[in-house]
Amino acid sequence: MFYDNASYLTRQSSVHLTTAGSGAISSRHTAFTAQQAYSVVVSVLVAGTSAANNLAIVQKVSGTATTALATVTMGTATANTVFYSTLTNVAGGVSLIQGDKLQVTNGTDIVGTVTLAYEYSVTPLANVTV
Repeated sequence: MFYDNASYLTRQSSVHLTTAGSGAISSRHTAFTAQQAYSVVVSVLVAGTSAANNLAIVQKVSGTATTALATVTMGTATANTVFYSTLTNVAGGVSLIQGDKLQVTNGTDIVGTVTLAYEYSVTPLANVTV
């Protein structure tokens, strides 16, 4: 794409639904090219049963390395409660290379589920094929 393509100039989002279960991994976003990830917005669908263990742990997976980026503690929040978390304190976001994943790992609560949106942008001059 040309350097001034709108995909480089705007932030985008991908929306996902988590699965219930202690330690369940879900809500994967795979970078289709070099990207910068900025934040996650989490909306509770089904409240958890534990005030301390209903977590959404956002992780970056690059090859065999997994890095925790944010932990959203939802407790026994009611449905439709919204939480917002940045993925880094560094300007420019978290760098993702093609094939890297953002994912969520649940805490030990077995019933809580959320829907979430990752905010990201395509890194300028990244190789994008259509």
